[in-house]
Amino acid sequence: MYNAIDYADDSQVEIEGENILTDAQFDRLMTGWNYDKPENVTASIVEDEGIPTFKFSSVGNVKFDLSHNITIEKSGKYSMVVEYKGDNTTGVCIKPFTKLNGYIRETNIYPSDTRWTRGTIDLELDAGTDIVVGIEIDSPQITGEIRNFGVYLKE
Repeated sequence: MYNAIDYADDSQVEIEGENILTDAQFDRLMTGWNYDKPENVTASIVEDEGIPTFKFSSVGNVKFDLSHNITIEKSGKYSMVVEYKGDNTTGVCIKPFTKLNGYIRETNIYPSDTRWTRGTIDLELDAGTDIVVGIEIDSPQITGEIRNFGVYLKE
């Protein structure tokens, strides 16, 4: 089963449930992450408000994604969540996404340079499901930050 509802907001409501991603806070230097860094991008792990954050900058137009492959161990309702903040809001496309059996579900984050914006995709998944969760960045020259990435079992 793969039901999904997506939305984005600037809410800082605490997410409840267990985060099933490994290295969700980038504290193990990208362990388990899929990331093919474009040549015109620099990236590092920094802290913002005490939270480990994936920070990147590009010189010129850039398109890349940061994703994680996971296998669902317990059937149930999940939320894929990620927060984004960036310095350029014109012509910027920020899309949290999920991929399952060739089916892609995505939502848009309308970025802000002054506050974190959260993208969420709610999912209903069966045990044994292999799924890819991630965020795609398609933008002109930009500096951006990604944090609080997770897949949370809600019940």
